[in-house]
This record gives sequence, structure tokens and C-alpha cells, in this order.
Amino acid sequence: MLEQNLDRAIIASEVTEAIANYARADEPLLEDARLALPDDSLKTRDQRILYMHDDCSLWHRVLYGSESGQAERNSFEVHFRWAAVSEWVARIPGLIWRRQSSEYLKYTMHDERTYSQRLELNAMRERVGSQLNRWENYTLPMESVVVSGGVGTLRLPAATDGYRLVTLTSSLNASSGVPTLVAPNVWHHLRMSEGVLIGGQATWRDMPLQWVDQFPIVSGIPRGCLVLDDPDEVHVVDEGNRAPILVHPFSVMEYWDGQTLLHDFIFAAADTSYVGYRKDLENFFERHRHKDGRDGRYLLSADVAQPIWDATYGSPAEMQTSKGPELRLLQERVKEVMIGQDCIDSLRRMLSDVETHADLKRLSEKAGIPFQRWAATGISHAEHVVRLIDAAVQADQQQALLYAVKLEFPQ
Repeated sequence: MLEQNLDRAIIASEVTEAIANYARADEPLLEDARLALPDDSLKTRDQRILYMHDDCSLWHRVLYGSESGQAERNSFEVHFRWAAVSEWVARIPGLIWRRQSSEYLKYTMHDERTYSQRLELNAMRERVGSQLNRWENYTLPMESVVVSGGVGTLRLPAATDGYRLVTLTSSLNASSGVPTLVAPNVWHHLRMSEGVLIGGQATWRDMPLQWVDQFPIVSGIPRGCLVLDDPDEVHVVDEGNRAPILVHPFSVMEYWDGQTLLHDFIFAAADTSYVGYRKDLENFFERHRHKDGRDGRYLLSADVAQPIWDATYGSPAEMQTSKGPELRLLQERVKEVMIGQDCIDSLRRMLSDVETHADLKRLSEKAGIPFQRWAATGISHAEHVVRLIDAAVQADQQQALLYAVKLEFPQ
């Protein structure tokens, strides 16, 4: 079981990642990014069309490729019979479908079947219904596990020229869906809004953007999206009905525990078809801010277009400009937790329990630290552990090593 000091350091690392990548969440809406998208000419003649039966089918192709085993990049055509539109977008689209994320998420529920049912809701079989009495009430470290595993959504305003970044999802889950850039003529022609079901075809295009990939959680996840820019290629399915979409607004809460300043993820699950979901979210986050005698403050706003709670950083753009010095100070405070003596001592004890030198090498390679930097002949296992931790700190790879340890010792 992870020691408390180490668990806190891991959460600090994940909070730093979430804050750094929040600042980039609206980049696909920037005109320069859209102009740099690859065009249809990059599709090869023999490239197969992807028939998107569900969210997983597209993400598997993007992350892991088809029969060739090569992940798809640049541009390919996607056909879909139906998918629901949500104005909420995953904080890191595709993260929930990484194989590593399953190592996080399988520990977040008492039984895996319940989690699977929540994640794969299907409009043709059941309606989600009100989430009034079904808020997620995890302990704070467990909320970190869930958000770091890919659960968490943002709602961004339209760009000045009318382009919107939304989600298309056949699982009715915005955290697991596909980011989609919608041109204003398509949005207005189809009268799109939350929960509208559409069918047709779109093009997946890789974006010339990257997440802050110094964090192993998101390293290797491409930034791409479906593009809907031709109203003749899509149509409304089951006009007049709205699908219930599961969304996961989240934030990072900063609060004091005695003399210790802490940061934790907070999120809630909500059904956007329920008319009162925004008020319930507002009440939930306000209540959580004061739970157990805390006086917390939220750092991030999940609904940038129409804020639900007060936050230090109201939007990615605000974070990049006026709040720059405060953000850097926060990142330094969080970094101090990861390299503090308590964390180092806990990490040393955990790694000392690793059975063999080969296992220590494997963890090192998983963290991106070549074992040649610390391995030596004629020294003890304990000395190897100290050398590995020192190599991680010297290379600023302690976050990666913490991540590797978390996967090795999840609970």
C-alpha cells in the first residue's frame, strides 16, 4: 500500500500536470492551429475508412493502430451511424482509453461491473435519468486516481469566428468521447446543442499541438480531433430527442490541513439532460469546499463558457496571461512536495521492497531513466535504490518514477 507521503507526492505531480495542460485546453480553437491542420490530401488512396461503432473503435485506431499495429496520424475518414453531441470535452481526450489508465480506474469502484455500466451507457437501451442522489463521493486521493485516469471534462466557449470544440460520443460519456471541431455553418445548419444525435462522416486530423508531455500520464497521447465543416456530410438522427450525456466537471482544490498546504482533485458526475444539473453541481462543489472544516479554494473553472463556481483561473487564456506568476509559484510549491525529504524517504522504502535488481531496472526504464545512469557492480540493493532516486531527481524525472511506482503499487 502506498505510504501517505508518497501518495501526496503523486497527487502533487498529477495536479501539476492538470494545471499545465488546462492552460492549453482551448488551443484547438485558435485560428493558427486550425489553419495548420492537415488537409484531406494526406489521406492515402488505400487507407480504409473507419466505421466508428463506438468511442473505443476510434481511440484504439488513433492510439494503437489497426491490424498493422501502427497508430494512425495525419488524416483519415470516419463514418458513424449516430453519436451524441456534448458541449463538454475531456480534459485530455483519449487519456481514458490508454492501457495505463485502466490500471488507475479499476481501483476506483467497489466492483468493476458498476464502473463499466457507468462508462458505457447506451442511449438505445436506457436513459441515464437524474443524478440528484448519485454524486461521486470518493476520498480525496481516490478522486486524483479517477481524474488522472482520464475522467474529467471542460466546457469551452465558441471561438470569435464561431468554431466550437465539442465531443461526439456513442457511449454518452463526454470523458470517453471524441473531440470534434465544428464549423459555425454546420453548427447552425443542424441546430446543434447538448444531447443532439447526429450521423454522417467526418475527418480525423492530427493537430500540430502537444500536451505538456514532460508528464508521463499524458506522454504520447496525440492531439487531434474530428472536423465537421461540411453540412452536407452530417444529419440529425431522431430529431426532437436529446440524449442524456454523462459529464464530469472537475477542479483542483487548494486548502490547508494544519500547517500543510494541500491540493486535491474534486469532480462530480452529472447528467446534462436533467434540467437542474448545473444548480446541483454548484451546490456540490460549494459543499465540498467546506467539507470537514476546510476553507478551500478552486483553482480551475470547468465551465469556462458559463462558470459554475468561483475559480482562481477562470479560463486557459487567463492562466496564460495575467495569472502567470501565481501559476509558477503554485508549480514550485507542488514541486517541493515531490522532492521533499518525506517523499524521498517514502519512495526509498517502497523501492527497497522491490524484490530483484531486474525489477528495479524495469521500473527505471518505465520511468524513462536509463538504468546505466545508476546501476553499478558490487553494491547492495539499498545502494541501487538510492542511486536510482538520485538519478531521477537529477534528471527531473521524479514525476515519471512516482508514476511508475504508482502503477506497480496501486493500493
